[in-house]
Amino acid sequence: MKRIDNWEQVEAFNGDKETLEPGGYICEIMEAKETTYYNNNGEAFQRLQVSFDIVEGPRAGHFARDYRTQAVYGKQKWNGVLRVFPPMEGSSDQAKLSQGRFKAITNALELSNPGYKWDWDETKLKGKRIGVMFRNEEWEYEGRHGWKVRPYRFVSVGYIERGEFEIPKDKPLGESKKSAPVTENDRFEEIPVPTDDDLPFN
Repeated sequence: MKRIDNWEQVEAFNGDKETLEPGGYICEIMEAKETTYYNNNGEAFQRLQVSFDIVEGPRAGHFARDYRTQAVYGKQKWNGVLRVFPPMEGSSDQAKLSQGRFKAITNALELSNPGYKWDWDETKLKGKRIGVMFRNEEWEYEGRHGWKVRPYRFVSVGYIERGEFEIPKDKPLGESKKSAPVTENDRFEEIPVPTDDDLPFN
């Protein structure tokens, strides 16, 4: 057989994928940016897209390893992502609800990063610590079906460290979503990735 250069540096890959258990993990934000999406009527709306990786415990570096493993299949995406709606302006009940939900996130960021104060510049979130809750979510896409552990909520690092959380309940698909095509809005963990083999963050 022909010898492969740098064989000693090649990482073994047996097809197994590292999985996460539902629960809380301490993470570091890799990138945060406001991204525009379009609904079925062509109307634009924004979401704050926050990419992160686990930095403490036995699953530290999970999403970086996951990203590099995907290179075997020729297509890579960063799966440590939450997309959250920015707060709505106004004083309607819906606006107040969105404001309260977003304030809970900024409070968690401030509690997790002593000295940091949210100033509406999302680019400054890079490198900040945050707690992330993960749960089992059911999915169905193009005739396939299954369950996947996905991130769904930001909390403070202290909340994770103190073990105050309960394992989140599984989220089954609603009847209205079963057999429906998965859109970009539903697949919140997917983000565009570059063509090289490096991690998709500077």
